[in-house]
Amino acid sequence: MTRIRSRWKFLPLLLALPSACFAWLCRDVPCFGGIHDDGVYFVCARALASGLGYRIASLPGAPFQTKYPPLFPLLLSLAWKLNPHYPDNLSWALALNWLAAPAVLWLTWILYRDMGLAPRRAWIPLAALALSPAFLLLASSLLSEMVFTALLLATLLLLDRATTPARAAAAGAMGALVCLTRSAGLPLLVAAAVMLWPRGGLRRAFWFAAAMLPAAAGWEIWVRLHRAPGSDPFLLYYTDYLAYRAANVDLHSLPVFVWRNAEEMLGSFGAYLLPAISGSLGLRIAAQVVAVAGIHGVVRLARARAEGPARAYALFAALQAATLLFWHYPSNERLLFPLAPLFLAGLLAEGEALAAMLAKGWRTGDAGQRAAAAVLGAAALGLLGTGIALQATTNAYVIPRTLAACRRTRSNDERAFQWIASQVPAGDAVLCYHDPTLYLWSGRQSMRLTLPPKPYYFEDRQALLAMAPQVPDYARAHGFAYVYWFPFDGPASSEGGLQADLAALIRSNPALERVYSGPGAAVFRLR
Repeated sequence: MTRIRSRWKFLPLLLALPSACFAWLCRDVPCFGGIHDDGVYFVCARALASGLGYRIASLPGAPFQTKYPPLFPLLLSLAWKLNPHYPDNLSWALALNWLAAPAVLWLTWILYRDMGLAPRRAWIPLAALALSPAFLLLASSLLSEMVFTALLLATLLLLDRATTPARAAAAGAMGALVCLTRSAGLPLLVAAAVMLWPRGGLRRAFWFAAAMLPAAAGWEIWVRLHRAPGSDPFLLYYTDYLAYRAANVDLHSLPVFVWRNAEEMLGSFGAYLLPAISGSLGLRIAAQVVAVAGIHGVVRLARARAEGPARAYALFAALQAATLLFWHYPSNERLLFPLAPLFLAGLLAEGEALAAMLAKGWRTGDAGQRAAAAVLGAAALGLLGTGIALQATTNAYVIPRTLAACRRTRSNDERAFQWIASQVPAGDAVLCYHDPTLYLWSGRQSMRLTLPPKPYYFEDRQALLAMAPQVPDYARAHGFAYVYWFPFDGPASSEGGLQADLAALIRSNPALERVYSGPGAAVFRLR
C-alpha cells in the first residue's frame, strides 16, 4: 500500500499543470468583465485596497457592496497592492486565483480517498475534473468558484476529522471562510449537523456552528446596515440577491423557472462529460442522461459510506441544487462547479455498477442477455469516447476561438474607453453593460441596463426588444449623460440576433446623438 501511495501522491500536482499552462496563456485575462461578476469583484477589490471601504465604486454614488461577501474581493485586493495599475495587475489577480486550482485537485484527491476510492479508480474522476473546460476556464478567470470550492472541500475534510470539539470548531472556522466567499456556503450548517449529530456529536455540532455562525451573521448584519435604499430593479441587481429575485419571479412564473432550471442543471452536469459545443438535441439529451446517471451514482456513494465525507457532501449538493432550481438564473457549469468533484465520483460509481451488470449478463451464457450486454456496453463506450473527443475539441479549438473573440471585443472596448476618458467630462456617468471595465479604464462611473430574466425564461423576444426605446428615459432618470452600446451587448447575443436588433433600435433613437463610432462599438450622448 505504501508503494502504491508513493506512486500516486504527486498526481494532483501533475494534473494542475494543464491549468497552469492555460492560465499562463491567459495571463492578460482576455474575457475579463464579460461575465460581469469578475469585473465587480475587481472594482470592489480596488476600493478595499485604496481605503474607500467595501463599495462598488464603479456605480454612481459608490454604494456599499451588499451582494457578494468580502473574502474573494479581499484576496484580489492584494493584486492592487502589488501593482496599482490596471490592466497590468490582472495577471497578479489571476495568479492569486489560480493558486486555488491545485488546492482543489489536492483536496479532491484526499476526499476521494476518504470516500473509499482506491488510487487506481480515483485518478479517473480527478483527471476528468482537471481537464474539464470548466476547470481550465475558472482557473484562468477572476471568478470566485475555484476559491470557494477549495474552502468547501477543506471544510468537508475537517468535518470528517472533527473527533473533538476543538477540531469541530476548526472545521467551523473554515466553514466561516466558505460563507464569506459565497453565500451559497450556508447549507454547510445543515450538512455538518447531519454528519456530526448521529455519531454522538451534539457537542461537536454546537462548536462547529459556534465557529461558523458569527461570520454568516456578521455578513447579514453588514448587509442590513449598508444596503442601498430604494426598489430600482437595476440597482437591486448589484446589491440584493433576494430582492432582485422577488422583483423578477412570482408564483405564476415560478414553475417555468423551476422547469427551465432543472433542464439546464441536468445539461450542465452532463456537460462535464459531454460539453455542449452545439445545439444538437441528441447531444443535449445524452448530457441529461449522463447527469441522471451521475446523480444516481452520488446517491449510491452516500448510501454505501455511512462514515466519511460522502454523505455530508451529498447533502450539501442536494441543498445547493434545490436552491438553484428556484433561482432566477440558469445553472451552468460555473455555478455547479463546487459540486463537480462529487458528481464525477458518482459518475464513476455508476459506470462501475453498469460494467458489473453487463459482465454478469455476459457470463450467463444466454444469447439474449449477451446481446443486450454487448449493445449496452457498446453504447456506453461510444458515449465515453464521444465525451473524450468533445472535451478535447472544446479545449483545443472552441476555447481558443472564444478567447480570440474576447480579445477582439476587449480591443474594441479599450479604444472606446480611451475616447470616453479623454472626451467625456469627469463628472458625467455612462450607461454601459460592461460598466466595471469602463470604470477601471476611464474612471467614469457607470451602470448596466440589465436584461431581466423573465423574458429569457419565457422566450419573450418582444419584451426584451421593448427595452430599447426606454434607454434614453432610463439614462436621464438615473443621471447618465452618455450611453455606450455595442452589437453584442448582453447575455443573449447568440439568440436570433437579439443584440443586433437591440443595437439597431438604439442607433435609430432620435433622443440619442452618436458622438463616437468604432469597430463594434458606439457612444451616444443624450440630446
